[in-house]
Amino acid sequence: MQKITLQDSRLDVIAQWAIVFRFDNPYQVFLHDTPQPELFQSKDRALSHGCIRVEKVEKMASLILLADGSKAKTPIMRKAVAAYQKKDFVLKNPIPISINYITCEMIDKQLVIYNDIYAQDRALEMAMYGYERLLASDLRISLKALN
Repeated sequence: MQKITLQDSRLDVIAQWAIVFRFDNPYQVFLHDTPQPELFQSKDRALSHGCIRVEKVEKMASLILLADGSKAKTPIMRKAVAAYQKKDFVLKNPIPISINYITCEMIDKQLVIYNDIYAQDRALEMAMYGYERLLASDLRISLKALN
């Protein structure tokens, strides 16, 4: 499993999304809300184009400003969101962000398996077990397909 740790550098308020959290990373990924809040009610939420949607984005922005010692900027942020005005809030201190991709976990002693939407399980299983013990699917892969 790949673990990505990123540093948050600023908070944007822009028209397409109410709030965007931008941070330096090699993948051009950022966190944002969505103009389609009904998507948060969907069981299948793997609907983004690579970035990460945040459901309670205004609350998260307020907490980040509070943690940064910039609580006084919260009303300015809320006013900008309500007026759809672009406003940057540069943080005084970076906030570590850790993004983990998982396809299964234990919840209340039960194994819960999620769709492998990024098709990472096969490569992980190959690295762990090799071709002979491939577990990700029942399909047999020929050696020609691997070359």
